[in-house]
Amino acid sequence: MTEDLAVRDIARALVFDPDDRLLLIAYEAVRPIDPARPEARTFWFMPGGGLEPGEDHVQACRRELSEEIGVAEAGIGPQVASCDGPFHLFRTSRFARERYFVVRLPDATVDTSRLAETEDNPVLGTRWWTLDELAATDERIEPAGLAQLARAIVDGTIPASPVVLEWQQTPLGTPHDGKPFPDAKPSSDAKPSPDAKPSVDTPHEDFRMFPETLKAGYRSFIDGRLPDEAKRYAKLATGQNPEVLMISCCDSRVSPEVIFDTGPGELFVIRNVANIVPPYETGGDYHGTSAAIEFAVQGLEVKHIVVLGHASCGGIKAYANPSAPLSKGNFIGKWVSLVEPAAAKAGEQSGPDYLTRLEYAMVEQSLENLMTFPFVRNRVMSGRLALHGAHFGIARGELLLRDPDTGVFSPAVDHEGRRLGPTSMIGCFKE
Repeated sequence: MTEDLAVRDIARALVFDPDDRLLLIAYEAVRPIDPARPEARTFWFMPGGGLEPGEDHVQACRRELSEEIGVAEAGIGPQVASCDGPFHLFRTSRFARERYFVVRLPDATVDTSRLAETEDNPVLGTRWWTLDELAATDERIEPAGLAQLARAIVDGTIPASPVVLEWQQTPLGTPHDGKPFPDAKPSSDAKPSPDAKPSVDTPHEDFRMFPETLKAGYRSFIDGRLPDEAKRYAKLATGQNPEVLMISCCDSRVSPEVIFDTGPGELFVIRNVANIVPPYETGGDYHGTSAAIEFAVQGLEVKHIVVLGHASCGGIKAYANPSAPLSKGNFIGKWVSLVEPAAAKAGEQSGPDYLTRLEYAMVEQSLENLMTFPFVRNRVMSGRLALHGAHFGIARGELLLRDPDTGVFSPAVDHEGRRLGPTSMIGCFKE
């Protein structure tokens, strides 16, 4: 009976590789899974397991993936499904309250050397299943509807709220009817275990709350900078008039407002992966960078555009050392393909300075691409707009400026020709 079963809160993952295959584990059931085939004992399940005391579902899912498939610190995606009800195929029957999350791996490499020691039931192996194989198999896949859910996720349809799945076999032993997303509900007569945390079908509370670090920063802002610059903010409320458009990388370590110590309203900033300016074109659907350039030049009439590259740029590395896409959309790969013309100018693709040369070349390429925008070219040629290139070294805080005549990047100098750079203490660190 259900009331005799201990409740177990469990977190599992739909683990996909770059080819959209789903990783499942084969177990040997403790009892026949089909009365018509007493010898049939194999069933397939997602990686995952029960919550330990003090854990939430995300923490448990991450720990289980580390223990079972050797993936440390996995990025846990949204919860997409739940499945509640008595489950009898493991050695210890339980009323399982399972929550399922999406995890995408950069490749298909997993380490299952510790898997057997973490499980109660004999482990028969693991397998990457294609979606077609999942849909066509007559093997026991738990829970019912997993194949349909996996297909929807790969097609880009993440459920707005977690769908409710059911076990292939009901508590009475009758096969499930195979509906993809049945409207099953947890049984009301289940008794929670003492260590069980409340079961939820929404993101964990820690992830729904606004980050404390940002709230603390805002408190500092309203207690300090806002009162100090109240007149400036009051003036900015009526409009903005920056003289400089800054195009920089979205890397969290490279903040133009911090590097150039500017106040609100002084910079109009565009940030994207690898500080790329795409060539001017009117086709396609979305042009976020181009739209911002258009507004800055045509609307705000900025006097300067600065393209700011930086050391250790992840976008540049993504082009130079391509790896498996982080998602089916491969948005990064498609975007950094715009680095290709710069790579042709960066020279030999070898040597310890290649990435730095490519970073410089990308700044140069973005400046060239800016000149393909008619409204930019017209203003540059008429002397109403100037284009500049710069490069920031993260480790030492050194700013290099591009000479518009030679294209050489050199340390910044003040109006008297004196070199500007970090303090000697900062300079003792290597880039």
